[in-house]
Amino acid sequence: MQRYLKGDPDGIVPGLAEADKRVIAFMLENIQDIQGSIRHQKWLDAIAQGKFSFGEANINYIPKGQDSWKYSSFGN
Repeated sequence: MQRYLKGDPDGIVPGLAEADKRVIAFMLENIQDIQGSIRHQKWLDAIAQGKFSFGEANINYIPKGQDSWKYSSFGN
């Protein structure tokens, strides 16, 4: 994303913050629920709680139907 925003696919960018790398690694290792919807909700909760360097954010994710990203992009 950083290279995309910079407009240079080979640009020198800092990458992910070390703290974010640790949170991601911890979550990938420890979220082991069978149901994908539960795993997904745990990621949304972590984002809402501000566990990443970009701060708290509430994400509205619609997986299917007319208001989903897939419908907007592909019409289905």
